[in-house]
Amino acid sequence: SGRVDLAAAFARLEAHGLERLLVEGGGELIFSLFAADLVDRLTVYVGSVVIGGRDAPTLADGEGFTDPDSFPELSLTDVERLDDGVVLTYDA
Repeated sequence: SGRVDLAAAFARLEAHGLERLLVEGGGELIFSLFAADLVDRLTVYVGSVVIGGRDAPTLADGEGFTDPDSFPELSLTDVERLDDGVVLTYDA
């Protein structure tokens, strides 16, 4: 299908002893990780510059979550001020 099987890739990494992985990705990758239930923590920086528009990418692009029952549930665990913004940390 031309796409990486993320669950299989993560399982293989774990089998090789990797216990933690930082993934910095675009919205499509982030959506795919949430859809595959592979996210245990989300860290987001909210800065003092507004960038956007109708066609601007979002945190979780891809197919998107359309059914409220499929929305990832997050719990805010930390807020840290950094320069003119904040770093928000959520556990999934």
